[in-house]
This record gives sequence, C-alpha cells and structure tokens, in this order.
Amino acid sequence: MRSAAKHWQKPRRDQRIRWHIPFGATWMACKDLEVRVSGNTEVVSAHGALIGLPSSLREGQQIEILSPRGKPFKLARVVNNLGRGHDGNVRLGLELDTPSLGFWTEMAR
Repeated sequence: MRSAAKHWQKPRRDQRIRWHIPFGATWMACKDLEVRVSGNTEVVSAHGALIGLPSSLREGQQIEILSPRGKPFKLARVVNNLGRGHDGNVRLGLELDTPSLGFWTEMAR
C-alpha cells in the first residue's frame, strides 16, 4: 500500500545538490536594525537552498545572501524554518528571487 504522503508529494523543480558553501547574510530585523551573520549551505538548487544560520528568521522574511568577499549577492525569502540542527544553527529553507544554479557555483569560488 502506498503512503498518502508519497501520493501528494510534488515533483522537484530541479536537482538538489549537497554542497557546503560559506556565505554572508543580511536582513532587516526591524525598521532600523540590519543584521549581518555568517552561515553555510547544506543543500543547494537553482531555486533555493537549505542553510544554517545562528539566528532564526520567520517564514516569508527577505534575506540577502552574499559571498564572503561581498559579491555576488542574491535576494531570497525564507520558505521554511526547520528549527535548530545538531550544530546549534537554525536550518532554513530559502527560495531565490530568481533561479540560478550559477549563483552557487560563483559563491563557491
């Protein structure tokens, strides 16, 4: 017998790749407070990523992802907050504002 969860799963838009890439992140915590932290990707795809950050963000919040060198950068939004991982970082699912696997390749250089 098939699982109901399997029956309702949507196919993925693109391939996911396990790739540990360090990056910087910025977002507005409130009207006058910009937060800047460092994080790492766990999984990337052309449409987004699963990342780890020391801070929690709410679903729908906009975040800017940038290389440790400052460029390139890309806007994304939080689509899932999976809570803290074994390393203490908050695991977040992101969707990029415009799909681009090349962005992650450039970030890894």
